Amino acid sequence: ASDHNPDSAGRVLAIDIDSTGPWPMPFNTLVERLRGDSRLEYIIWNRRIASRTRGWTWRSYTGSSDPHTGHAHFSARHDHTGNTSTAPWPLEDVVTPEDIEKIANAVYAKLKPQLEQASSAWDDTFGRDTAQAAAGTILVETRNNTREILSRLPDDEPAAPTA
Repeated sequence: ASDHNPDSAGRVLAIDIDSTGPWPMPFNTLVERLRGDSRLEYIIWNRRIASRTRGWTWRSYTGSSDPHTGHAHFSARHDHTGNTSTAPWPLEDVVTPEDIEKIANAVYAKLKPQLEQASSAWDDTFGRDTAQAAAGTILVETRNNTREILSRLPDDEPAAPTA
């Protein structure tokens, strides 16, 4: 059973995060920052797996045909320890406000077609003129004020993220 599927209580314990970013540093470095976090059960990345039960040591991953080279898989603790934690992830010291803005711009650029479609459907159903802004703020929310950043983005295409 995959941690991507709901457990008996309806909880999904896994998320895959795309390695292409835009990330402020090599993706492997970000994965390494998260390896060993007390809220995680295991991580699969780049043909390797590291788990809490094996001391977070990397070993070969052969659990599926997907080598996890384009994304990393993060599974939360199976005993649900940390589910209600509001502690920051150990990335806040390396992800600057400028990085957050680049990420928000990239997310906005990817979501803009869906936001426009959602806006049209919302307007057709409910007759509201602020649906795009509402959909944007609801769809993208992170701890580092991404909601605020998205609300400030222009209506036209955001500038391409710079490396």
